[in-house]
Amino acid sequence: MGIGTVITISASLCGALAAIMLMVGTLLSGNSKEKIHRWFLIMLIFCLVGSTCEVLTAVLHKTPGHTVLAIIRVADFINYASGDLILSVFALYLNEYLSTKRKISKKPYYLVLVFVVLHILFLIFAQFNPAFISLDEHNAYQQPAYFGVSLIFPCLSLLTLQIGTLRYKKWLKTREWVSLLIYTIIPIFCYLIEFIFADIWVLWFGCSMALFLIYVNIQIELKQRLNEQALKMENQKMAVRISQIQPHFVFNTLTSIKLLIETNPTQAAVVVDSFADHLRANLDTPDIPTMIRFSKELRHVHSYLTVEKQRFKEKLQIEFDIGPRFFLIPPLTLQPIVSNAVLHGLTIGKGGRNLLIRTEETPDCIVISVIDDGTGFDPSVPPKDGKNHVGIDSVRSRLEKLCDGQLLIESKPGEGTKAMIILPKGGGAK
Repeated sequence: MGIGTVITISASLCGALAAIMLMVGTLLSGNSKEKIHRWFLIMLIFCLVGSTCEVLTAVLHKTPGHTVLAIIRVADFINYASGDLILSVFALYLNEYLSTKRKISKKPYYLVLVFVVLHILFLIFAQFNPAFISLDEHNAYQQPAYFGVSLIFPCLSLLTLQIGTLRYKKWLKTREWVSLLIYTIIPIFCYLIEFIFADIWVLWFGCSMALFLIYVNIQIELKQRLNEQALKMENQKMAVRISQIQPHFVFNTLTSIKLLIETNPTQAAVVVDSFADHLRANLDTPDIPTMIRFSKELRHVHSYLTVEKQRFKEKLQIEFDIGPRFFLIPPLTLQPIVSNAVLHGLTIGKGGRNLLIRTEETPDCIVISVIDDGTGFDPSVPPKDGKNHVGIDSVRSRLEKLCDGQLLIESKPGEGTKAMIILPKGGGAK
């Protein structure tokens, strides 16, 4: 057994093993019900069949006998036909994939199907013509004079798919069109190797690697889709929470404004403006799926505290120590923390009255601290005050999903609470 045969068998076995692993991964992921993923599964099946036939052909290569000759010819035909079929299925896969991005023309993909049919007809003819497929008396392959002709139709199919991909490049992410383009480049490279080295066949190994790239792209898109769905659900939950807390807040604020109108109309106008800004920010925030400027979130906090200051007066002393301010933050993350500090830390019982909001910068992150000297609590014990501590879980979720951030809370009963929002610079804070 020559070195070329050893390389061929090893490469084909690796291709078959990779196809099996990718099939298992696709089936376990639960995506096989979607049409585009069914096309992908079919490609993996053809890759497994082609790799198996190539191993069989390589093992029986140079083994004399009429029965062996028949097996080699059948296995060789299935091998090449599987390559054509995987090209046709990839054309359908690519058509389905690009159709999710925009309306496309199907003509290039029908052209690929024509090339596939022509090549299969050519393979049937070539089985009986030694000018294209030649085996000597020992069933050893001999590269015939017109071997390169058999590669024309597959190369035309791959070229058509490349043009089809590049044509819609601007509607695809770089990762998407590069992975799709690589799939069409790898087989051409493998054909070139087989053309130069007649006894080395690596097509199916190359195809399995290309399918692996498509699988990675599928998993990335699936993760992004799940994150988008989770974020959408989180926004819906936040909207529900906002609708739950607004009636009490609105009632208390309107009562304060009513009293101010009689005693201090100028201050009443200020509170009305802040109240309107606060409501507007709450109504807009659930529809914002991305990061916002910290200055915008800080204005939201200012509006809220202006209203609460009027309500609680000397019971609430506010201090801002803002260092870095030009960074991004998930929407509606700081305001719920401040709200919890005011409503559950400072304005109940005989706690303190001081609230400090501070931003700091470290080499790796931005830290926003909300510190109060209120009643405090034991973080390990669920609250028993009967109140809805709004937004803490939602803040943590939004920080993790949008910027890999964290929310840390330190507190002791009678000593106050310190909440820290940590925004890593690599996660979008800068």
